[in-house]
Amino acid sequence: MFEYKAHPYRDTFGKLNAEELASMQEFFSDVFPEGIEGFVKIANLKQNKYYFFEASKIRDLEYWRNEICGNKYKLFGERNLYISMNGFISPKSARVSNLLYINVWAIDVDYKKTEEFKLLKPEEMYERHIEPFCGTYYLPRPTYIETGNQLRLIYILDQYMGLTKESREKQINLVRAIKGNIERRLEEHPWSSKWGIDKGMNGVQSYVRVPYSESGNDRVKVRKVGSKVNLGVLAEYYLSQRPQEKDGKEKSKEKAKSNRKKMRSQNYIKYKHINEDRLKDLEKIQKYYNTEGGGIGHREILCHLYRMHSFLLTGSDLEARRRMLEFNKNFVYPLPEHEVDVETRYSKRYKPYKNKTFLAALDISEDTAVALELTIIASMDQYESQKRYYKRKRKEAEKKGKTKHAKMEKRKEKVIDLHKKGYSKSEIAKKLGVSLSTVKRDLKESD
Repeated sequence: MFEYKAHPYRDTFGKLNAEELASMQEFFSDVFPEGIEGFVKIANLKQNKYYFFEASKIRDLEYWRNEICGNKYKLFGERNLYISMNGFISPKSARVSNLLYINVWAIDVDYKKTEEFKLLKPEEMYERHIEPFCGTYYLPRPTYIETGNQLRLIYILDQYMGLTKESREKQINLVRAIKGNIERRLEEHPWSSKWGIDKGMNGVQSYVRVPYSESGNDRVKVRKVGSKVNLGVLAEYYLSQRPQEKDGKEKSKEKAKSNRKKMRSQNYIKYKHINEDRLKDLEKIQKYYNTEGGGIGHREILCHLYRMHSFLLTGSDLEARRRMLEFNKNFVYPLPEHEVDVETRYSKRYKPYKNKTFLAALDISEDTAVALELTIIASMDQYESQKRYYKRKRKEAEKKGKTKHAKMEKRKEKVIDLHKKGYSKSEIAKKLGVSLSTVKRDLKESD
């Protein structure tokens, strides 16, 4: 143990208790995983002084004690002390062009700009107003929260992303796009728009405050509130957009939108028996995990699937929620009601899983499914039977010349024949019962 001399702030590290040291160790171990290379920058932005350190050494608290907080640098305990979230190739600059990898990014919540929130402490702001939205359409659950004068949501990747010369710009833009889309979604919501999200702040080369350093009159703390995030999953969820309709298509946007609504409203009627079977299968799987899995296996995914199929069956989200909460009570160790309600809030937006995906998501083998007498096995056998049936029918149609391709060729011959006889394109379309564009295409292909 060491002590700083005659300085009101620099003795902070020496005063940390065992719990605070463990929290600091866990945070640095997650931000700077074992085997990581490169350099990180620790800076006092107010006094405009900074130093670069090897990223692999930052996770070692003894290095903080003997070097960073020692007589050479005397950094720890300074006000406004920051550390770069991601590593750099060389200790020369903290520019994007010098980045070696991306492992962390953050979203700043400057909520004290809003009158109704400014008296809240950062921990209260997160627990009351932000945590209920975590894991939903608007916001993925952060790995850590940083609390001091304001609030910062910190996201750590489950596998850090090394940057290469060839794909550097593409990889950086991917992270920026995900972060930007999350911030835009938050702005769309009437509640989260009041949180004071600093849009565009804290890019991939920016900083977080050093845990337990000084921030104004407050002490910076970090708390783990979630697991590490997967970049691929976030990209698929927050960057997936429906492609825009091109001009000139036969179906207008309004008609396509109307068709989608009609399909959604009719799905639960058309596939009623399928959804009923799925719910029965889920109840059987729940009983299986209550006995074989100790009552804790796959509870979240089971509740998600139960709410989704309940919605498809009834068409009512309120009824689906009620059924799912009843289903959750049947676990040996039920999930907290509020937590499972928030986590499955948007289950109605998901499409049903295919049979094999359904079993794989629940870690159920085909042998186990047969033993449990799941109806999904019967539908899989039926699907294979249908595939054989349609394959046989296609072969028969090919022999008789009744395939789709053969019918198209016959139609083209009729179009060309009528055109040679002097019929106009509109007359040919009317006579054959096809669209004018089809006639034009057939004549163009024949030239």
